[in-house]
Amino acid sequence: MSFLEQTEVRDLARVVPRDLRLPRWAWSRTGAWTRTGHRLLFRLWGHTGNAISLRARSLDAATTPKSLAPCGFSVRGLVLADPLGAELLACDVSQWCAAPDVVVAEGEPDWLLWSARPQDAETQSPTCFGVEAGAWCQEIADRIPEGARVAVRTHHDEPGERYARQIVTSLHRRCQVFRSRAEEEGGSK
Repeated sequence: MSFLEQTEVRDLARVVPRDLRLPRWAWSRTGAWTRTGHRLLFRLWGHTGNAISLRARSLDAATTPKSLAPCGFSVRGLVLADPLGAELLACDVSQWCAAPDVVVAEGEPDWLLWSARPQDAETQSPTCFGVEAGAWCQEIADRIPEGARVAVRTHHDEPGERYARQIVTSLHRRCQVFRSRAEEEGGSK
């Protein structure tokens, strides 16, 4: 199954039609998200496994800011989660038979690349979470089962290193935590 097919089947993102009239919370200082190009929508999940909010990503790489949260709403403590990640957040971690492999990526593009990777029929794909500034919190970390193998794939710039330290600190006594090396970084910012 291709990347686009995986994105659609796993309901990882949606595109807002250009001509759709949007509510005021889907506006920025320069206009509606449809006008600013922020038409790619991603759900944000809370530590209880509920979809709480969203982020809109610009389809134009030259647009700044690249992503927007709903106007007037906070997205602190909310992460991107693939279907397995949303399930992990929603259930009692003691119900998991085996600790999952987890990838924590920075930003929508990198998270989407990890979440939409073709799945091997013989092995379980990793659970994927995506973070931005303020997204990771101890309540999210507490939902990851003890013994999980967690790959931290944030960027190797100052903000990415700060996110990585926070993730590692919140998990290091319960999980096997691995940090990607700078030369492995292949995602987009």
